[in-house]
Amino acid sequence: MTEQEIREAFRQTGISIAAWANANGFAPNLVYDVLAGRRPAIRG
Repeated sequence: MTEQEIREAFRQTGISIAAWANANGFAPNLVYDVLAGRRPAIRG
């Protein structure tokens, strides 16, 4: 999935990226960096 597709999926569910990150034990900044391509995803 592209960054835009992921952001759209979050918009459709009504969950913010930061809320998802916190609920799943990730730092929101890390998730934003992975989505923007500034940091590589290690798994998945």
